[in-house]
Amino acid sequence: MNFAVGGSGVFEPFLPPLPHRLKLPTLAAQIDQFEKLLHDRVIGNWNLEDSIALVAISGNDYTRVANSNKADMIAFVGNVTTELAANVKRLQDIGINKILVNNLHPLGCTPWQARPSNYTKCTDFPNMGAMIHNNQLLKKVGDMDNVKIVDLNTAFDNIIGPHSPGSGSELSKRFKFKLKPYCESSDPDGFCGEWGEDEHDRLYTLCKDPSKHFYWDDVHPTQAGWQAVMDQLEAEIQEFLDVF
Repeated sequence: MNFAVGGSGVFEPFLPPLPHRLKLPTLAAQIDQFEKLLHDRVIGNWNLEDSIALVAISGNDYTRVANSNKADMIAFVGNVTTELAANVKRLQDIGINKILVNNLHPLGCTPWQARPSNYTKCTDFPNMGAMIHNNQLLKKVGDMDNVKIVDLNTAFDNIIGPHSPGSGSELSKRFKFKLKPYCESSDPDGFCGEWGEDEHDRLYTLCKDPSKHFYWDDVHPTQAGWQAVMDQLEAEIQEFLDVF
């Protein structure tokens, strides 16, 4: 069962005002929904015996501190990871058998952050924030029983990290374009899939072959990108879950 909501985070997301006043549920609210199903016996307690939870936090919380100073960012990372750890513990107390929690990928290497350099290099500050988050996450949940941190950061970095010409992993060599998105908005403040007032006024461009791009749009990998990431993570996840 999937309780995740696109754009949500550990805390209420920092989003521009929306015409329909959409309120995205926090991680705790998503767990509330799950717990209600248990309380109402839609899900039986016997289902928890072999249960697995994936807690997928991708950095939406950090949009609110994107332009902050280092001290404020570090303080907020502490709040996010403490709340994240509390929710992992809550899932354990409910009875979830095994829990996967991903760490953050290199946020400064998304096309959104690489655009000012014409997609030639990553941005240091968001990557530093991701590393602080990952270190804090490791300290707060790394020693919990039956909890595994899924290392997205290393898996992404093996593919899109800086490599000298001709070097890099075989997975990295799959992609001609590592920071440039397949789908790109013609407006720096626009988004992939955006249309103008005219029905023929497409405000984005598509490249020829998505399999040559690691990223689909400003922040999301392509199918080929995710395949390259999971090629690195699948075996260790199966070992943790004891499924082959």
